[in-house]
Amino acid sequence: MKNIPKLTPTYLLILVLCTLSSAMAASFSADMVTEKNGKTETVKFYLLNQRYRMDIIEDGKPIVIIADREKNIHQFLNMEEKVFFEIPSDDFRILISDPFKASKYMVSKYGSQVEGNEKINGINCEKQEVTAQDTKIHSRWFSNELKFPVKLISYQGKQVSYVTELKNIREVDLQKELFAPPSGFKQVEEPGAAEERKREKLRKAEEALPGLTAVKTTRVPCYTKIAGGGELRVQMDTDRRAYLEITNQVKGESEIIILPYCNGKPSECRYETTWKLKGKGDRSNFDFNDDFAQRAESYLVDEVRIKATKGLVYALLRQSGEDRTDIYNRGGSQTDAGADPKRPLTVSITGDNPFGDQTTGQFWLRYEAGGSSKGIPFTVKTGKTCTWDYPADKGVKTVAVSISKGDGRAKISLIQPPVPKKAAPKQATVKKAPKPTYTPKAKAVTQFTVTEPYGTSKPLTPGKDLVITVTGVSGAAKGNVELFSDSKKTKKIDQFGFTLKKNQVKSHFVSGDNHVVWSRVWVSKGSFKVKLDQSPNAKPASAPEKKAGAAKPAPVPKVTQSIAAASGAGEPTASSGMILNGQVPLYKGACVIKTKSYGGSATAELQATATPQELVDFYKQAMTAKGWQAGMAMVQGNMGVLQLKKAGVQLMIKVQGQGQISKVSMALMGQ
Repeated sequence: MKNIPKLTPTYLLILVLCTLSSAMAASFSADMVTEKNGKTETVKFYLLNQRYRMDIIEDGKPIVIIADREKNIHQFLNMEEKVFFEIPSDDFRILISDPFKASKYMVSKYGSQVEGNEKINGINCEKQEVTAQDTKIHSRWFSNELKFPVKLISYQGKQVSYVTELKNIREVDLQKELFAPPSGFKQVEEPGAAEERKREKLRKAEEALPGLTAVKTTRVPCYTKIAGGGELRVQMDTDRRAYLEITNQVKGESEIIILPYCNGKPSECRYETTWKLKGKGDRSNFDFNDDFAQRAESYLVDEVRIKATKGLVYALLRQSGEDRTDIYNRGGSQTDAGADPKRPLTVSITGDNPFGDQTTGQFWLRYEAGGSSKGIPFTVKTGKTCTWDYPADKGVKTVAVSISKGDGRAKISLIQPPVPKKAAPKQATVKKAPKPTYTPKAKAVTQFTVTEPYGTSKPLTPGKDLVITVTGVSGAAKGNVELFSDSKKTKKIDQFGFTLKKNQVKSHFVSGDNHVVWSRVWVSKGSFKVKLDQSPNAKPASAPEKKAGAAKPAPVPKVTQSIAAASGAGEPTASSGMILNGQVPLYKGACVIKTKSYGGSATAELQATATPQELVDFYKQAMTAKGWQAGMAMVQGNMGVLQLKKAGVQLMIKVQGQGQISKVSMALMGQ
C-alpha cells in the first residue's frame, strides 16, 4: 500500500485526460485503393479525429476532399486554381465522391448485421452486412480501434459495383492544418449554384403564375396554364394535324373538358366526357384533323375549347402540315421540327416569356446532305418576332431549337412556300343544246332481276311508303340498294345492304315521309330479284299477317329502319339491314337518322336503345367477325369510341349516351 500514489485532484485530472485522449484520438495515414469497372486507383488518405482527407485526381487535376464529420461539411479544394467550395455532407452528390459517406448512409438507412470478425491489413475488424429487400447491397469491415471502416464493398444485383480498401495504415501525428484550406485559398460557389438559384427562382415564379380563370382566345401554338373555371379557346387550321397535351399541375386531381368546334358548331370529333388527371405530372393527349378527318369533313376542327372544371393544368397545343409547322418550346428543352429540304424555308421565333421581357436561346440546322450548322443564337423580346430565311439550295431537313431553363419560352414556326401544282390543260368548251328533260313515271310495283356485274336505277313516287324485297337467285348473292331524295341521285337518304342465300328473302321498309324519289341497285356478287312495292297493301316479306281487329300500328318515325325477326332476348343483335356501303350491320332496332356517301367513304348517324358499352361491344364483335382489326376501344362515362381497320379501310364509331338512348356516329374511310 505504500507504493500506491495518493489520488490527489491533480493526479485524477491527468488520469482522466490521458484516458480520454487514448479513447478519442485517432490519427493515421493510409493508401486508399479503389477497384471499379476493372480499373484500380490509389490515392492518399488521412484521418485526424472527426476529419478525414482524400487526395484525388479528377480530370487530370489534383483535388482534395476534406470531410468534417463534426460540422457535417465536405470541402473540395482545387489545388491548381487555389479555390475551394463547400457542400453539406447530407447532399446526395457526396455519396458519389465519398465511399465512406455512402457506407454510413446505407447503414443508417437500412441497418446492418454483424457477420463476425476478420483481420483486414493487420487491423481487427467487425464485418457488417447491409441488405435491402432481402438482397445484399453493401459490406463493410469496421475497426473499433480506428473508429472507421477499413474495407468497403458495394453490390449491384449479384455483381460487385466497387471495392474500397485502406492499405499501409500508419499511425502518425497529423496537424489540423492538413484538414483545412491552405492560406490564400479563396472560397467560391459550388458548381451549379448559380443554376440552382436560377431554377429555384423560376420554380417560385412558376408557382406564382396564376392560371386562366376566364375565357381566353388564342391561336396555335400555345402553352397556357388553366385553373378551375377557366376556358382556353385555341384556333387552328383544318388542313393541318393538331396535337394537344394536357398536364396536371397539382398533387391532387384535376378535371378538364375538351370541346372541338368547326365553323362555330360542335365538330363530330367530340371529347365531351370529363377527363380526370389523378396526380401532378399526369398527362392526357389528343389529336385533331388527322388523315381520317381530312376525308370525313364533319370531323374537322378549327377551334378547340379546353375547360378546366377542377384543379390546375397546362395546355400545350401545336400543329404540323405540308407548308407550315407551329411548335412551342417551354424552356429547359430542345424542340425539333422537320422541313422539306427541296423548298425555301423561313424560321420564325416569337418571344413568349411570362416571367421576363425577352427569351434567349439558339437553334441548329440539319442538312439533307448530312451534318449541321453551328448554333445560331437568338434573343427576342416578349411578343416580338425574329425571322431567318434559307434558300432551297441549303437543303434544310430539320430545325432544332434549344432554350435553357429560366431563359424564357418561345413560339416557333417553320414556313415554306406551297409546292407548285401543274395546271391542267385548258379544253375548248363546246356549247351543247340542252337535252329535253325526261322523268320516268314510277310504277306502284316494280320487279326485276339483277346479275353481277350489272345494276340498275328505278324511279319512285315520293310521299308513299316503300317496301324493298330482295330474293336470292344464286347462292351467296350480295348487293345494296341506295335511296335518294333527288332525280340526279346526289342526295342519298338511306342504304340497304344485304347478303342472300339461294331463295332467301329479306325486306326493308322506308316511310313515305322520307320523300324517296329514286333508287339505285348495286350488285357485288351473284344474282338476286328486287321488288320495289309502293302499293297500298305493301308489306315486308318477314312481317306477320294482320289479324282481324288488330290494333292499328303506331306511326312510323321519319327515319328508315330495317325489319328483322327478333333473336335472343336481352342480347344485342344486328337487324337484317346494312349501312355504310353495305359493310356495317345495323344494330337491332336502331333508326338511321342520316347517311352520306362520297367515293369510297361514307358517314351515318343512328339512334339506338342501348348503352355505349353495349354498342361498342356489339360492333367490335360483329366487325372483327368480318375480318376487321380492332384498334382503340374505349368507354368512359356516357361516351364510347371504337376504331377498326381492314385492307386499308378505316371505320370510326363514336357513341354518345343520352339516358336509355344512344346516338351513334359512324365514318367509313376508304383508300
